Amino acid sequence: MIHDTRPCSAKKFRVIADEKAETYEICETPHDFHSLFTNIKEKYPMDEMELISLLLSLIDNNLMLCDNNKYLSLAIPVRR
Repeated sequence: MIHDTRPCSAKKFRVIADEKAETYEICETPHDFHSLFTNIKEKYPMDEMELISLLLSLIDNNLMLCDNNKYLSLAIPVRR
């Protein structure tokens, strides 16, 4: 679950799961597309276009940034 307290957020709470959650977690540190795809396809059968679509969804929802083919999740993980 993502609790987004930023004024620009469309939703305050979002639930992401499966390959989207895994991708988001991997991108807690910047990853280029190739390393991300290599990492994610080990657990989830998807092609490059499916991953691009997933990433664009996260970017469109202001949850992730992409700069010079590096992807970074914006949420700060909460450690308990």
